[in-house]
Amino acid sequence: MHKRPLLSFLPLEDRLAPATFTVTTIVDNGSNATPTAGSLRAAIIQANTTAGADTIAFNNAGGGVQPIAPPVALPSITEAVTIDGTTQAGFAGSPVIRLDGSKAGSSANGLDFVN
Repeated sequence: MHKRPLLSFLPLEDRLAPATFTVTTIVDNGSNATPTAGSLRAAIIQANTTAGADTIAFNNAGGGVQPIAPPVALPSITEAVTIDGTTQAGFAGSPVIRLDGSKAGSSANGLDFVN
């Protein structure tokens, strides 16, 4: 009689699946405490509070260039994140997501990466 070997399981190291946060609006209310749902600000805050490398993708309605003009500085980016503008509909080799800092004030940095 042929005996099958017993199953055994090996523990794996802790792994975190990368999360994707999707920007669905160019609207930004300027609040880090209660950011506009689906905004770039909200996506940065979510990525900052999620351990591991994440992705910020884009899926805004409408065609053409999508200008994001935050009224105040965006929060600093404190975690590993890929900001992937190629995910926005209409991307064909030229950017269609544009970060416009003209309303954020003269002391604002565009995207501030903090380690």
